[in-house]
Amino acid sequence: MRYAAIIGFLAAIGVRCAQLPASPAAGPAEERTLTIIVHDYAGLPDATLRELEKTTTAVLRRTGAQVDWVVCTGRQVRSRPALCDAKLESGRAVLRIVDRHPGKPAGEGDPLGSAEVKEGYVTLFAAEIRRAAAEYRLPVSSVMAYAAVHEIGHLLLGPEHSRRGIMTAVWDKGDYRRMIQRSLVFSNAEAARMRQAVQTPGDSSIASARR
Repeated sequence: MRYAAIIGFLAAIGVRCAQLPASPAAGPAEERTLTIIVHDYAGLPDATLRELEKTTTAVLRRTGAQVDWVVCTGRQVRSRPALCDAKLESGRAVLRIVDRHPGKPAGEGDPLGSAEVKEGYVTLFAAEIRRAAAEYRLPVSSVMAYAAVHEIGHLLLGPEHSRRGIMTAVWDKGDYRRMIQRSLVFSNAEAARMRQAVQTPGDSSIASARR
């Protein structure tokens, strides 16, 4: 992933919750729910958005968190869910998909997404993601899903990058290849921290717990 150029865009959102067991295979009673509220301003095809949801959910569930997906804007929306206009509360993340990085054409080294601390949103840049997908001959939905997971990871883990895996600053050819196999993952320590950061409904809001 081309994230080295936008470290300043990446931000942390800290959330407090009860300590959970370190094993990713937590049982249903131990799982935490993360609701992803999606605003698709890029007009993705329905099939791409469905695959984005499927892959993002599968990767995040490997950390032990349940994921709910609410689409508010885009081709799939037939009636707007009430949650789209609700206050950003505990266990919710907003995912915006826009045409491109503001003010820049898609090109070598451009970021695929960002996490914004003041708004508490993740933003993905569709043109940059399509370019990376074409370069590595991958489905757009796969690259977009991993870009989403990386940025959601920043919301839950903070701005730091890891030396390898999903949270590395720059993905290499091998990382892109592992996306197809869904073997590009969080470390065990990252997964444990993410389980701790995802709250159950009714706890204090994300906004009040930002660092």
